[in-house]
Parts: sequence; C-alpha cells; structure tokens
Amino acid sequence: MSIAPGWVSVSDAARYVKLAPDVITRAIASGDLPAVIKPVTRRDGGRPQYRVALADVDTWMRSQPSAKEAMCGV
Repeated sequence: MSIAPGWVSVSDAARYVKLAPDVITRAIASGDLPAVIKPVTRRDGGRPQYRVALADVDTWMRSQPSAKEAMCGV
C-alpha cells in the first residue's frame, strides 16, 4: 500500500497504522490527534472530512502504550 506523505484522510491514516477508522476519529475528537477539517462539498455528502498529518499519526502511535508493542513486533 502506498500513501502519499503529508495530509491524509481518516481512512488512509487508519490503514497506515492498521487500526479501525473509528479509533482515529476518537483520537481526533478527544484532542489526542491533531486534525484539520476539509471544507464541506456536495461530493462529500455535506459531512465534514478530517485530514491528519502522517507525522502526527506517527507521534500519536508512539504515545500509545500498546502501539509501542505493535510497532516493535512484540
């Protein structure tokens, strides 16, 4: 799988760290994972779409106790 560096959707971020999109969304909602809201368009169904920086996703994952084990393969 190839994900471009920079800002990605919640779905792409979830695939990047092999977690469910709901986990990423909860981290954004709790303020643990910084995100920006992409402007709403009709094509988006009128719902706001979050974008997260992959660097922030990496930092957030390293801060998670279980993530350290998952990233190290323990």
